[in-house]
Amino acid sequence: MYEYLVESRWVGWLGGYGSENAVARELNTRGAEGWRLVRSESARCLWWWWLPRVKVLLIWERPKTASGP
Repeated sequence: MYEYLVESRWVGWLGGYGSENAVARELNTRGAEGWRLVRSESARCLWWWWLPRVKVLLIWERPKTASGP
């Protein structure tokens, strides 16, 4: 039995979330919590209804524990 976590993030400009260091930090943090990245997807979306920007979807899984939901 597994539990899943899905996150979506805007990536890209100005060294914000999309910077390599921020992405690596998030991957390491989730991995230390026992999550395994099973899939990632990206697509261009409209940000503020007119400005194209890339959005990333991250899908994580880990074995369900007895204390988990």
